[in-house]
Amino acid sequence: MLAGSVISVITGVLTTKWFDWRQSQNNYIQIKKYFSFNLDLMGRMVSQLNAGTLPDYKLDLTVLDFLISHGPKSFKNNIVQFNDFNDKRYQMHHINNQLLFLFALPEPKDKYFTDVVKHIQGEIIALTNLLANA
Repeated sequence: MLAGSVISVITGVLTTKWFDWRQSQNNYIQIKKYFSFNLDLMGRMVSQLNAGTLPDYKLDLTVLDFLISHGPKSFKNNIVQFNDFNDKRYQMHHINNQLLFLFALPEPKDKYFTDVVKHIQGEIIALTNLLANA
């Protein structure tokens, strides 16, 4: 009876560890997917801002905020990579706030577009490199 209990405990621990490992792998895949999706949105934003049109959407960060909240275990405990991705998430929030600020400005707004475009273009380059090395 004691042997059965020990086997049950060991099985439970191993199953939990396997589930946690699998979940962190899925999180990592989803994080890269959502960053790629937002990378495409940033490219569209740059095109619209260069054409003098203010985008009527913002970057989709809700799922990224949730996934990143699981911390470094989604990055195989690579704290540097976690910090890099978390920084890009923060920068995308900053881009969203810049767009909200542009919406609130009186006309003409297009004189402020250049600074926002430079910021977005810099983040596109940095995020592209980060995803390529992930």
